[in-house]
Amino acid sequence: MKKYLLLMTTFFITGCPGPGDRMVSRESTTVVTHGDQVCIVSTLHPDEKITAVQVNNETNYLLHKTFDDNPVYVLENKCLPLFGIRVIPGHRYSFAYDITSKRQGSYLLTSEFSVRLDDAGLLKVF
Repeated sequence: MKKYLLLMTTFFITGCPGPGDRMVSRESTTVVTHGDQVCIVSTLHPDEKITAVQVNNETNYLLHKTFDDNPVYVLENKCLPLFGIRVIPGHRYSFAYDITSKRQGSYLLTSEFSVRLDDAGLLKVF
């Protein structure tokens, strides 16, 4: 009886897998610099749109914004918007864009990077 009680309790605590339990797939992207600006390179296809963004650095939660009513479209190989985040040398950043696509569903486009000034004073991504 104790075995069944333990099994039933475990089942009720963990629940059943269902459509709401699926993990969202992640895809990483490249970060480059253009002069003194950071560019997170878009890998989006024409039918894909940004519906949310979350930005963190090593110490702070910087931004969480959704665009359900006005999604953001960015062409492939263009810079993804930073949404007003000022990237400061010496800090580490994590950007996660929620991407919605008709053919692929929803996934996260992520980028983690730090920036520094090199000996010549140019911005470099690490």
